[in-house]
Amino acid sequence: MARLLVVICSTFMLSGNLAVAERSFQEPRLRSKPRDRKSERLEYVHSSLQVALGTYEAVTEREMQEREAKLAVRWQALPKNQQGRVNRASLYYIVDGYFTQQYGVSVVGLESKPGGNPMAQIDVLSHNAARYMDTVLKGNDTQATFGLDDAMVMVVVIEHFLHESDRDVLEMVFARRKLQDFDLSFEELMEALTDYMMVWMVGPVYEGQLLSTPSLSVREIVTGSIDCWECVVDFIRGSVKNFAHLRDVSPRRAAEAMPRHIQHLRIGGALSRSFSLEDGMAIVRDLSRSFGGFWRSEFFAHKEKLLKLEWGASGRVPLSRFHTAALKGEESFSESKEYLQTLGALDESSSSHGAGVIIPNYLQAISNCIIWGDFYHICFPKECEAHMETFEEAVGRRAAEPELLLSLVEEIIDDFDEDKSLSEDLRAQLQSIAQTHSGLVPLHSRLFLQWLHFAFPSECPFPHLPGTAKAVLPTDFGRDSVASLKEMAFHATDSPPLIGNTTTWNFTTGTAEAASTEWMTLWSHEEELLADSLHLEAPWEMHSRYKWVWMSVLGVPVVAVAVAIALRSAPAGKEDVLPTMMAMSKKDIFV
Repeated sequence: MARLLVVICSTFMLSGNLAVAERSFQEPRLRSKPRDRKSERLEYVHSSLQVALGTYEAVTEREMQEREAKLAVRWQALPKNQQGRVNRASLYYIVDGYFTQQYGVSVVGLESKPGGNPMAQIDVLSHNAARYMDTVLKGNDTQATFGLDDAMVMVVVIEHFLHESDRDVLEMVFARRKLQDFDLSFEELMEALTDYMMVWMVGPVYEGQLLSTPSLSVREIVTGSIDCWECVVDFIRGSVKNFAHLRDVSPRRAAEAMPRHIQHLRIGGALSRSFSLEDGMAIVRDLSRSFGGFWRSEFFAHKEKLLKLEWGASGRVPLSRFHTAALKGEESFSESKEYLQTLGALDESSSSHGAGVIIPNYLQAISNCIIWGDFYHICFPKECEAHMETFEEAVGRRAAEPELLLSLVEEIIDDFDEDKSLSEDLRAQLQSIAQTHSGLVPLHSRLFLQWLHFAFPSECPFPHLPGTAKAVLPTDFGRDSVASLKEMAFHATDSPPLIGNTTTWNFTTGTAEAASTEWMTLWSHEEELLADSLHLEAPWEMHSRYKWVWMSVLGVPVVAVAVAIALRSAPAGKEDVLPTMMAMSKKDIFV
C-alpha cells in the first residue's frame, strides 16, 4: 500500500511539473501575436529608457520603425543564437555602425571588432547612465545577449547624452559671453556658435583657455590650427540661416530638429528674427550630425596626398617618402615611427623595403580625427563599411559561400576601377578561409576583414590582433608623437620608384609586377570571430526561466523516485524508454 501511495504521489507531482513545462513552452507562442508583441516591445523600450534617462522618454512606433529599418540589414547578417539574440560585442558593433553611417562619428568605447574587448567602457554611458549599464546592459555579465530592441534603445540613449554633452559646452559659452537664453540677435548667436565650434574642434588642448577669457592670441592660434577656418564659419552661418528659414516656413519642423525633451520650449514663432539658447541647441545638433559630411572633402584631399606616395596598389607609403614629404612642408605627415607603431598604422613585415605606412589604418587613426570629444570623435570616413554593407545586404546571414563573395567583390571593382582585378592568389586565399569554416566565410571574422584589406588595400584597414594597436591621442602620447627633424632625415632615404595603380610591388624581388600578391607579407592566420556561443532569454521571457528552475528543483527528485520504481517493477530484459530533458542543458549555438 505504501509503494502504491508513493507511485500515485510521484505521478501526480510529475504531471504537475510537466504541465508547468508545457505552459512555459506555450506562453511565448501566445505572446508572439502581433498586437501583444508590439505592446511588449514598446513597454520594454520605454522602461529601458526610463532606467537610462531617469525620466520617461516616449518613442513613437514610427520612430522605432525608422531606427529598426536602419539597423535591420546589419542585424540580419549578425551571428545569433537560437532565440535570435546577439552577444555584447555584436550589439556594440551594430550600434557603432549606426553612428558611423548616420552621423559620421565614432563613440568612444563602442568600437567593436572581431577579437576586440566586448567589455570596453563606453564613456558616455558610464558617466551618465550607470544604472542602465548595470541593469539593461547586464553590467559585467559576459554571457548576456541582446535583441534588436536593445540596439534601438542604446541608439536613443547615446544620442540623448551626446547632445547633452554638446549642450554643456554651449551653455558655458553663453555664460562666458553673458548672453540671455532668449531674444538673441543673429550676430550674437553667430558669435556664440563660433566660440562653441572652436572649443568643439580643438577639444582638450585649448578648451580651458577658450571658456575662460581668451586672449586674441589664443583665438588666433586656435583658428590658425584649423584648416580653412573661414569655411567652418561659413558652415555655421549656413546652418543658422537654414534653421531660421525652416522656422519661418514650418515652426513644427524646426521644433523637430531639437532633442525631444526640449521640443515643448519656446523657439520663436514664424517670421521671428530673434533666437534662443534652445534654437542654438537645435543648430548645434545639426552641426554635429552633418560636420563629418561637410569635412569629407578635406579628409579625401588628405588621402589623395598619400596615394601619390603609395607603393603601387599596395595601400602602403614607404616611411621614407612619408617623412620626406614632411621635410618638404607637408606637416600633416609628421607622426613619429613609434607613434605610428602604437596606432597600428605601420607595416614592418618586409625586410626588403622597410617600414610602410598603411594608408587606411593611418587615415582612420585617432590622430587624424578632426573632432576629439570626451565621448565621441569625428574621424576619416570608414570606406570599407560601404563594402561590408553590400555583403550584409546581399548575403542576409552571418556567412556566405566564397563564390558569392567573389562575385560581389568583382561587381564593386567593376563599378570603381575597371583596370583592377583580383589575383588568383587572393581567390585561393578566400577559398582557404572557407575551408576552415566548413565551406563558408564568416562576414564578421578577422580573416575575412584581413582578406578585404588586401582586396581593397587603400580602403579597408588591416585588422590587427587584439592588443597590438591602441587609439592614443597625440596629447596623451606626448611630444614623441611628432618625429624630430633628425628622425625624419634618418628615414628620408631612397625608396622604391613610384609605379602605377594597375600593378603591385613585389617585396621579394624589388620589382613591379602586374596582379602580384607577393607583397602580402603582413598576412597572419589567426582567426577571431565577433560572436561566441552564448544565450539569454528576452526580458519578457525571463519569468518562464524561473519556472524551469523550480521544475528542476522539485521535479527532478520526483522523476528519480518514479524511475527507481519503474526499474524495480519492470520485467527483466525489457528495454526502458523514458522521456528526457537533456535538451534543457544543451548550449545554444549561434547560427
